[in-house]
Amino acid sequence: YNVLIPTSGKGTGNNNVLSPLEQLFIATQADGTLQRHQKNESVYSIQLIKQRKKDRILEILNKVGNYTKIKGRKGSDRYLYKLPKGDAKLLSTHFSINMGYERANSFINEIINRDGSIINGNNFYYSSKVKENSDFVAGVAIQAGYEVFQSVEKDNRKNNYSDIHRVFLKKQSERSTQNMNKEYIPC
Repeated sequence: YNVLIPTSGKGTGNNNVLSPLEQLFIATQADGTLQRHQKNESVYSIQLIKQRKKDRILEILNKVGNYTKIKGRKGSDRYLYKLPKGDAKLLSTHFSINMGYERANSFINEIINRDGSIINGNNFYYSSKVKENSDFVAGVAIQAGYEVFQSVEKDNRKNNYSDIHRVFLKKQSERSTQNMNKEYIPC
């Protein structure tokens, strides 16, 4: 009745907060578009309408450097920038899953501000068309002290529509067993 079981933990891996380049990888994963590959790097563009995203990307780009503001659609800001060659749309390409608690929280905060939504003060969700990214975010969230639930929203309207993989996060490291059903499985 009064027993609590762990639902998440505190990662003990790399505990450095995200660098500006890593923050740019997250922004690119969420909102960037590949323009072209060059010999040792790739050129991306990012076009944003929401003011909070515009302010954040400019802050990050000013720290990273090597960007150009170009003409975008009305009401949007658009930038071209270069990143090291690699698939910027896949989080596991640029991040190790072995994160410490502080780094994991830094990662989750950045990703929620890009491809997430705040449900209320302690509850968030992240959405992606890429299942591998949602699995990666779920793994990092557990290391950041979140309880995680994953779901898939099937989109069967047309063949070219993608399913949406959601990761729901709640800042809670333990759960009561009061309403749990126990099932014993023989080994």
